[in-house]
Amino acid sequence: MKQLSVTGVGVTRLDQKILHDINLEIEAHQFVLILGPNGCGKTTLLKCILAMIDDYRGHIAWGGRNTAQMSSRERARCMAYVPQKLETAFALDVWTFMELARFAHDESLEQRHQKVTEALQQTDMQHKTEALLSELSGGEQQRVLIAAAIAQEPELLILDEPTSALDPQHRVEIVQLLARLHRRRRFTIVLVTHDWNPYVHLNPRVIGLKQGGLLVDTNLEALPNHLQAIYDCAFHQLALGDGVICVPVIETGTNSAS
Repeated sequence: MKQLSVTGVGVTRLDQKILHDINLEIEAHQFVLILGPNGCGKTTLLKCILAMIDDYRGHIAWGGRNTAQMSSRERARCMAYVPQKLETAFALDVWTFMELARFAHDESLEQRHQKVTEALQQTDMQHKTEALLSELSGGEQQRVLIAAAIAQEPELLILDEPTSALDPQHRVEIVQLLARLHRRRRFTIVLVTHDWNPYVHLNPRVIGLKQGGLLVDTNLEALPNHLQAIYDCAFHQLALGDGVICVPVIETGTNSAS
C-alpha cells in the first residue's frame, strides 16, 4: 500500500527555522490530525508535502515517488488540497470551478460531467451548480472545496483547518462529511486543526508540532497527556461516552471584598 514519507524536512526563512528535522511515515487510509500552536509550521509542512514550497531540505515521497519531481497533473491525481477558505479573483460559478478540478484527467465531456455530479452529490451541493462561489455561505464554500477535492480522485486528501471559520452546525456537517469520505472512499486524510474534539469517534493518529519540530506522535486517547506540552496551558478533561474531550483551563481569578 502507498504511504506518505517525510524524511528530514526543514524550512528556513531569513535565518529562522520554520521547520526542522521532520520525519513521518503515514500509511494509506490513515486519518491524521496535525496540531500545534500558531506559527509552529503546520501549514508550511502541508505546503511542503504539496510541493507548493520547493526549497525545503529533505525528501517527501508518496508511494515511493518524490512529490517535488511529479508534474502538476501527476500530483493532482495523487493528492488534493482543501485550504482554510476559498479565495479566487474570478467570478466563477460552482459548476465551472468543479470542472477545473478535473484538469489532471484525460476524459470525455460525459465522463467529466459524471465525476463532477457525483462529487457534488456526495457533498450535498448538487443544487448549487449555477451559484457564484462568492454567493455561498462559509459552510457551502467549504463543501464545494471538498467536492472539488473529491472530483480530483486523489489518494491523499490534505486539509488546512477546514472548520476554523464555521459555526457549530456547519462544523459538525463538515466533520461528518470527512468521516463518511474516510469510511467509504478510503482516502488517506491529513488535517491541520486546533479543534480535535469533534474527531474523537474517528480515533485518528495525532501529530503535535512545536517550534517547527515534531513533539508528539500519538492517538486521541493518549493526547490529553501531551496537550500542556504542546500548547503551554492546562486542560480540563471531560468524559463523553467512550472518549474524553479536552478544553483549556481559563483562570479568571477572584476579587476579594475590601
